[in-house]
Amino acid sequence: MIEKIFMHVLDFLFPKKCGVCNKLNDSCICENCLNKIKGYKINNFSGEGIWVYRYDGIIRNLIIDYKFKDKSYLCELFANCILSDDLVCKMIEKYDIILPVPLHKKRLKERGYNQSKLISDILSKKLKVQTCDDVLIKIKNTLPQGKNALHNRRKAVKGVFNVINVDKIKGKNVLVFDDIYTTGNTVLECKRILKESGANSVGILTIAKDYILWNGGLNVC
Repeated sequence: MIEKIFMHVLDFLFPKKCGVCNKLNDSCICENCLNKIKGYKINNFSGEGIWVYRYDGIIRNLIIDYKFKDKSYLCELFANCILSDDLVCKMIEKYDIILPVPLHKKRLKERGYNQSKLISDILSKKLKVQTCDDVLIKIKNTLPQGKNALHNRRKAVKGVFNVINVDKIKGKNVLVFDDIYTTGNTVLECKRILKESGANSVGILTIAKDYILWNGGLNVC
């Protein structure tokens, strides 16, 4: 009873708002904004991975806000956008464990949260797929990939990640989760070392893929 009263007080003091337009709404995203976001859906399933949105427009702006402008609450918005896609959910449920791409401890301290972990925690809870952040770790603090020249990005991620607690992924089907797929060097390096450490299969899931980059542009962050 006391807990319910407390939650009502919180709702009164801090009413729920849409994470996109900031208007009052019972959910983390209103129907109007959800429809706008759907315009960026690509639902691309390939041998390389699953990407839900095109990295452009409102999606690009939201991801930048989420990562670099201290808007950790947007994790609910992104998680709900992913969970609203039944096909993507079915693909996620085929895996035994979700591993968010880690941040180096220095970067984690600066940002205050790992944007990929926050979302993977919600996906794990809703879809009943295990997740953990004590298997894949980042042992070198590097520049964000968007600040590296394209030809240097593959070199920049070599030797950056390590696998610990190997027993947790041996023989398992592992899904690596990250926010953006640009060149793919980060997630593909994670995939490589997980396979070498005994994972049965390794898939990739990202919120968005930068198709402008793949077409020769430089729309990355």
